[in-house]
Amino acid sequence: MELSPSVTCMNDVVNMLMEKTEWRKLFPELVKLLQLFLTIPVTTCTAERTFSSLRRLKTYLRSTLTQKRLNHVAVLHCHRDRCEQLNLKKICNAFVERNSMRQSTFALFK
Repeated sequence: MELSPSVTCMNDVVNMLMEKTEWRKLFPELVKLLQLFLTIPVTTCTAERTFSSLRRLKTYLRSTLTQKRLNHVAVLHCHRDRCEQLNLKKICNAFVERNSMRQSTFALFK
């Protein structure tokens, strides 16, 4: 006989839903609520910092950026620490190797 689980915090609920897939199927609305709950920032500092950086990014010279490209630049700016860890040579080589025209135009990084 299985004992009922004890829940003392939201982390317990999240762990139970991650471990037991049948519970996720039984409570789809609870899963959606938890996803929303986990994506809401605790403070507004992150959002304010993001809007401040967006103001700096969207200058007169860059006012012709499309929304999609501006979103990409903003994400790169906000997550600089993760971007610095990327292996750019590996990314560039993968880009060149995807297309025969690029292979004949560009050389691979070593």
